[in-house]
Amino acid sequence: MSKDKQKIYFQKSLLFRKEHFGILALLCDGRRYQLDNNYFESLKFLFKKHTINNCPGLSGETGKAFLDYLINKKIVGFEDKKAKPRFIENNYISKDCITFPRTVYWECSRKCNFNCIHCYSSSENILFDGELSLVQVKKMIRELSLRGTEFLSIGGGEPLMYSHIIEVIKYATKYSVSIEISTNASLVTDDYILQLKKAGLIFVQVSLDGASEEIYSKIRRGGKLSLVVENIKKLSKHFVVSTCMVVNKINYGEVEAVIDLSVSCGATYFRLIPFMEVGRASTMQKLQLEKSEFQKIYQMILYKRKEIGTKIYIQLNENLVIPNKKNISWMPENHYGCSAGRTTCGIDPYGNVYPCSFMIFDKLICGNIKDTTLLEIWKESPVLKMLRSISKLKGKCAKCQHLDLCRGGCRAAAYLKKCDIRDADYMCSIK
Repeated sequence: MSKDKQKIYFQKSLLFRKEHFGILALLCDGRRYQLDNNYFESLKFLFKKHTINNCPGLSGETGKAFLDYLINKKIVGFEDKKAKPRFIENNYISKDCITFPRTVYWECSRKCNFNCIHCYSSSENILFDGELSLVQVKKMIRELSLRGTEFLSIGGGEPLMYSHIIEVIKYATKYSVSIEISTNASLVTDDYILQLKKAGLIFVQVSLDGASEEIYSKIRRGGKLSLVVENIKKLSKHFVVSTCMVVNKINYGEVEAVIDLSVSCGATYFRLIPFMEVGRASTMQKLQLEKSEFQKIYQMILYKRKEIGTKIYIQLNENLVIPNKKNISWMPENHYGCSAGRTTCGIDPYGNVYPCSFMIFDKLICGNIKDTTLLEIWKESPVLKMLRSISKLKGKCAKCQHLDLCRGGCRAAAYLKKCDIRDADYMCSIK
């Protein structure tokens, strides 16, 4: 039967957001595509009518080619999955950012049972005053859903010590906001796994900063590697698990071993994150890698990807070593920066909004969601406006031949060293 005769259905958990540069097509399994804005009404028609007959914008060869693209990318198919895709059109339009953050990183609490040497929130095992109430958190989630936020990443502290975590996940699932929790995995139990799964959790990130008990315990003080490894194995049976390693002088010799350990635990992704000198790590600059050490790790990862294939997907910011990818294709040509304040933002336990979770300085507070909406902060914050309009960089970035591609890299890293958002990214290994 030809495609124009068959009924066409969307896959589950689809989000279509109209931006100035095109439609963001966001799928719950992590796939993301950019479509032409001319097809926004066509997608709505397909959802309502399940056919391309008389569909605006889908006539002729161009339309059929677009439909083939949707089918090949598994955005649509011919099986009714009772899907209800969301179509979001926000009124706020700026060529310096998307209409509302696509991903929000929320620190639910600073309470934690570990005392990690590099903790950017300086968390510890005590109660803190002034954190967002459950009512305020639910209000935040409703706004994220209304404005088309794809992903809410919940960190801490330790999310599994947050008393409302199950209720928050249930609420976010009800409002079609995908949740990831970032955990040390020490508090995982079989019962907790069942509760998390029933609540609707899909993604779990586990911090794994060493492959030996000796190295792991030096960094993640209060943790026991053997327990965490067993719990990662349990989590991998029920969730999409990413292991995350903050690489530094203590553990950089174990990166390959941590990748192998992650594979054996059933993780889907491995994320390598540079050592950020913020929070508790701000006094430990001596743990920062030399540029040559980071380059060696990168070469090992290139080899490792060939060796292990699709057993695990290794993620890192490759522009730190080889800036061969353009950072944010739609960014104005005379502007520089990263995703902070353009596609993402961070929110601390007290409701303060920052351009990202590593820019947690008083001078970079963009507003507080206790006082106003996140949309209003996203539109009007002087900090975000300043960040989005950077047109000149300092240091080695100023005359770098790769600037047009990397756009200056991580602005948090630039700020950490000299409190100057226009400074060079100190983690960049390009000479």
